[in-house]
Amino acid sequence: QVETTRKIISFHKEDKSLDPNNISPQSILLDFISSSQTLRIWSFNTSIREHLNSDQLQKGKQIDEWWKQMTKASGERMIDFMNLDERAMGMFWVLSFTMAQPACDAVMTWFTSAGGAEFMQGPNMQPNERVTMMHETYPLSMVLLSGLSINLCLKLAYQLEETIFLGQAVPSIAMVETYVRLLLITPHSLFRPHFTTLTQRSPSILSKSGVSLLLLEILNYRLLPLYRYHGKSKALMYDVTKIISMIKGKRGEHRLFRLAENLCMNLILSLRDFFLVKKELKGPTEFTETLNRITIISLAITIKTRGIAEVEHMVYLQPLLEQIMATSQHTWSEKTLRYFPPLIRDFLTVRADKRGQAIQAWQQV
Repeated sequence: QVETTRKIISFHKEDKSLDPNNISPQSILLDFISSSQTLRIWSFNTSIREHLNSDQLQKGKQIDEWWKQMTKASGERMIDFMNLDERAMGMFWVLSFTMAQPACDAVMTWFTSAGGAEFMQGPNMQPNERVTMMHETYPLSMVLLSGLSINLCLKLAYQLEETIFLGQAVPSIAMVETYVRLLLITPHSLFRPHFTTLTQRSPSILSKSGVSLLLLEILNYRLLPLYRYHGKSKALMYDVTKIISMIKGKRGEHRLFRLAENLCMNLILSLRDFFLVKKELKGPTEFTETLNRITIISLAITIKTRGIAEVEHMVYLQPLLEQIMATSQHTWSEKTLRYFPPLIRDFLTVRADKRGQAIQAWQQV
């Protein structure tokens, strides 16, 4: 263990002189990170303290002094993350590796505050007079997030989820946007299936309309590529169809219904494996008629461009089509059916046109 420590420390003792004319957040992080690692080794085993030099220990003290100055004498950890200079950004990166919890608390305090103060000189004012203006909090920049430690990113993601989805107050736009940026900037370490994760922490979470709306908006407009990247589109579609089946036909849930339906459309069109059917191969799907039409079109495109991968899939094709079209009254014109693959065209051609009956039933209600 001591020999391993010597090798690590000798590696970090290499010349990494910091150019005073080119101080960037990256160079500050590289300059301090070796002391962070050696300080951790020093705390693990007191018998190897002799292998640390004074320069490495001094840098650890510099981090503590900088943090004390930033938190101010009052102890309020209110840092204006909108106006961090490059040195402050680099030092905060270092702090995320050495003291992740205080750094996380500082970010959450920033989000829950009223914003940052700015002193401006207004018209018809004396030169020494200033007007104090409060500007709202902004999301953390991608540049700042890119240098944070994974440990801090995990803590931040957990705290933001608690506040955004499980808290009582309405979350700010800055908080939601930072949460999304965290997931996108560290797609491997922070990815989580949201419906499963949130329901495990609070089983009744999706019964709150506001939470479901916000979650579907995030998935629709920001996180859908992340699910495709991880190959979790099918699992996500299964979760969303459960929401559709619960709210279909309910009054006052139009916006939630449209968001869920739109998300399913995007998922269906992105799938390349079309044999996503119930195991018993019977009974209608939980899709709406719009989704059923999209499914048929996506199925036709897949068969025409890729073919059917396995012969045994031919056995499932007929039950699959029956399952999709069981509750759908839609038909396609003869001109449109010419472009469908023969397997689907033959099935759709023999279907009776029940649109007139559906319209009459709707008019009688």
